[in-house]
Amino acid sequence: MRGAVRALKRWTVLAHLYLGVALALLFVMWFATGIVLMYAPFPGFRQQRQFARMSPLHCPACTRPLADALPSMGGRDTTALVRLGMRLDRPVYRFRAVDGGWHALFADDLSAAAALTGDEARRTAAGYARLDEALTGEVELLREPDQWTVEAVLRRELPLWRVDFRDAERTRVYVSAVGGEAITTSTGRERAFAWLGAIPHWIYPRVLRARLGAWLWTIIVLGALGTVMSAAGMAVGLWQFRWRRRDRSASHVPYRTSWMRWHHITGLVFGAVTCTWIFSGTLSVDPFDWSPGDQPSGPERLSLAGGALAGASFALTPAEAVERAGPSVRELRAVALAGRAYWVSVDPSGAARAIAAEPNVSRQAISAEEMMRAAARLLPDAHVVSARTIRAYDDYYYATAERRPPLPAVRVAFDDAQRSVFYLDASSASIVMKQVTRSRLERWLYTGLHDLDFRLLTSHRPLWDVVVILLSLGGLALSLTGVVTGWRWLAWRLGVPAGPRR
Repeated sequence: MRGAVRALKRWTVLAHLYLGVALALLFVMWFATGIVLMYAPFPGFRQQRQFARMSPLHCPACTRPLADALPSMGGRDTTALVRLGMRLDRPVYRFRAVDGGWHALFADDLSAAAALTGDEARRTAAGYARLDEALTGEVELLREPDQWTVEAVLRRELPLWRVDFRDAERTRVYVSAVGGEAITTSTGRERAFAWLGAIPHWIYPRVLRARLGAWLWTIIVLGALGTVMSAAGMAVGLWQFRWRRRDRSASHVPYRTSWMRWHHITGLVFGAVTCTWIFSGTLSVDPFDWSPGDQPSGPERLSLAGGALAGASFALTPAEAVERAGPSVRELRAVALAGRAYWVSVDPSGAARAIAAEPNVSRQAISAEEMMRAAARLLPDAHVVSARTIRAYDDYYYATAERRPPLPAVRVAFDDAQRSVFYLDASSASIVMKQVTRSRLERWLYTGLHDLDFRLLTSHRPLWDVVVILLSLGGLALSLTGVVTGWRWLAWRLGVPAGPRR
């Protein structure tokens, strides 16, 4: 038994030693860039599109009912939205195809919308960015992702026009060649900070990130090795700590050199958070698809709708819907709830409002009770255990820098094996989020541990900022001392003078 314990300790020490030499610089980079990433996010897709920058929806000629347009939307994904907005000076339906790509149909005469030309992309980008067209520089059509469109959500938008402006901020706008709308925008400053934060932190250079499989395995392997290295280091640090001293003048830390002493001390203090950070960071790529995420499935969206849009009676034409919504509407969405038709208008702030599209219906708003009745059919083999309206965020339905879910929301919980909980928005007749057992676990193991996203901290900023920065600096000190001690050990093995090893 003692031999097995000695062997275990020996292999633990060797694992920490060799992996530390290999990964210590990477840990330095992760901690340093993590601090930058706190305040300089990657300038990629904004989940909350900037509706205030979009042109008001103007479609007095959209007098034909939606039923006339749907047959022209060949290959449409019936579980996805049909959106109506402006493409320069013409209203256009935008819809997802089953292959995931966008298609477009002019709403005034139901003719197919050809791909955007470079000149049209330039005008669209200038209008969205509120810039003079004369400042336009390079306009290029991308069929493959570049550094700023490697995210999966943006790759689905290809082909994209990339429009660069010669303004003071070096604004860049990406415009969908098919949908004809601005997808994302960034400034030169945002792109520069991304090279100091997000790109190295996520190991996100295009040459690797564009190869999804290679990038995923890189993160998984490095994360797994880093977790083993950190856990082994914590074990070694506890074994080496002198819990009992033969005399009071002796130190608890057995090392003589200052670098090893500080590596031991910082490891004891910051080793646990270093281990949980690298472990939770690995979960960010959802290794082996272990978590289903927080989005409902297509069949669940279709179940809430009560069937395909073609089965709902959209007697109210888009022109009439815009008239009811008012002059500020930026977008209309065709939705159904339990088989009943609605137009959902979106204003410049992004707020949604349902407009009944059925004949002889004067009522507009959808009640929470209607949402609860429709949601009860989401899981036919399960029963609703609770259904209520929430007016404040909870631990799973909450705002982040990337998204701000609407309130109030309808929360419906089921008694199925996964303890499914749906969060629904009555103003848009939609499912905003779905949580099951594994996605709730992911919320704590990934978002909780990696971002320290706990309400005690996040609701009392800058307390969260102070805690995260102090822990990051501690992890950085631990990693830097690991670099020095690892280099000294390696130099000793190679016969190169580099100072004392211990």
